Amino acid sequence: MKKALGLKIAGVFTAVVGLGLTSLPSVDVAGVRLIDNAAAAQTTAAAKLPGCKAPPAKRRLSALGQKFFKKVAEVDNLMSPEPDPKTGKAPEPNYKAAWPKLKTLIDKCDDCTEYEWAQLYQRAAVIQYNLDNIPGAIDYFQKVLSKSPNIPETLEAQLTYQIAQLLTSEERYKEALDHFSKWEALCPAVVPDDYFYFRAQNLYLLDRKDEALKELVKAINLVKEKGEKPREGWYKLQLAIYVDKEDYKSAEKVAETLAVEYTDFRILAQLASLYGMNGKEKEQLAILDALYVSGALDKENQYKNLAYLYLGAEAPYLAGKVMKKGIDSKAVPRDAKNLEVWAVALTQAQDIKNALPIMEEAAQKMDNGKIYATLAAIYLNADKYDEAVSAARKALNKGGLRSQGEVHMYIGSAYLNLKKYDESIKALQEATKDEKYKTHAQNLIRYVQSEKAREEGLRNANLDA
Repeated sequence: MKKALGLKIAGVFTAVVGLGLTSLPSVDVAGVRLIDNAAAAQTTAAAKLPGCKAPPAKRRLSALGQKFFKKVAEVDNLMSPEPDPKTGKAPEPNYKAAWPKLKTLIDKCDDCTEYEWAQLYQRAAVIQYNLDNIPGAIDYFQKVLSKSPNIPETLEAQLTYQIAQLLTSEERYKEALDHFSKWEALCPAVVPDDYFYFRAQNLYLLDRKDEALKELVKAINLVKEKGEKPREGWYKLQLAIYVDKEDYKSAEKVAETLAVEYTDFRILAQLASLYGMNGKEKEQLAILDALYVSGALDKENQYKNLAYLYLGAEAPYLAGKVMKKGIDSKAVPRDAKNLEVWAVALTQAQDIKNALPIMEEAAQKMDNGKIYATLAAIYLNADKYDEAVSAARKALNKGGLRSQGEVHMYIGSAYLNLKKYDESIKALQEATKDEKYKTHAQNLIRYVQSEKAREEGLRNANLDA
């Protein structure tokens, strides 16, 4: 097979579906095989095709004469050189040199029969294909078909199928489907295993997803009936369609099949995502954990999803380890949000010493004061009251807070512990302006006032003494 052509499939999970040109003509012409078809697609026993109404009548064609063979001998030798008698190795085909000689024959063949014209056009198509001129190859293959019924019916079927594949590679999807339908109408004796897959591919790219799914089911079932394993790409296209349709339960089943039948870390990662979409957090955690242990995580969302799952499973120490590895490996950007997740995990794991500098770094990178507010709460819980006040002030200065009242509460509590009662009362009075914290702030103000009065009473008692 000269080359493989790829088509990008759009969707939630970006997938590449390979289009292999597996049926390039391998017809013996004048005793010379034009294309080695060692990679030809497997075929299944004749399946009933919807477009097959009645097989075409058998054709009786005139034999090609020696005169024609002599005309094309030089071209054939350039396209398929004879092996060296000494080494047994054949030189590489020289399609570039063959083309002008063939073009001359085409331009001057005034006495060619219809079948001879078809033979020349077929050679021209093969040369253009190997010179990477796919549109030119399609045009010449079409010229071969224009000579029907003066060509073998098997050749007509083979080239019709090939044109459909080439049209797909050129993103001419509707034309490709039309040619597949023409091929069906020729009632071929066998159906390639990947025929219904190719139809599904074109239907999918035309956004006819439901029709594409039906064709994929046919492809998969035909192969299973023979006791063989469907190809990975077929399942991947099926998965992409279900995801596009937001049918995540069906997508999950296909991903599970892929995970069992094929060893692919990327499929496991997709399966983990689908488990998450379907509310199966335990299964999602199990797969992501296995990928993490195997060193197979390589995307930001994978590390973060695993960290969140660990936090949800009350395993903050493991969440912190995952975030550290993700950030250190640069798979997870060292931005404010990711640093905050890391610091929160460490805080919940009671590793305040390491959490604080990470949260400080996160706060500095944030455009608003939200992380400084969180940092103030951490400092407060760590009995670092001066630092709590400083972080809270920075939060208020940066703004964009969910609640200013909450931050004023932190300041008031920190000052209370520092026994700076007037500053505490002042901050708590600001907190009363927030309805959510008004009652709590008022109660705390009364407590601060009583503490202030108690200390003043002690001092006066000592002075009197």
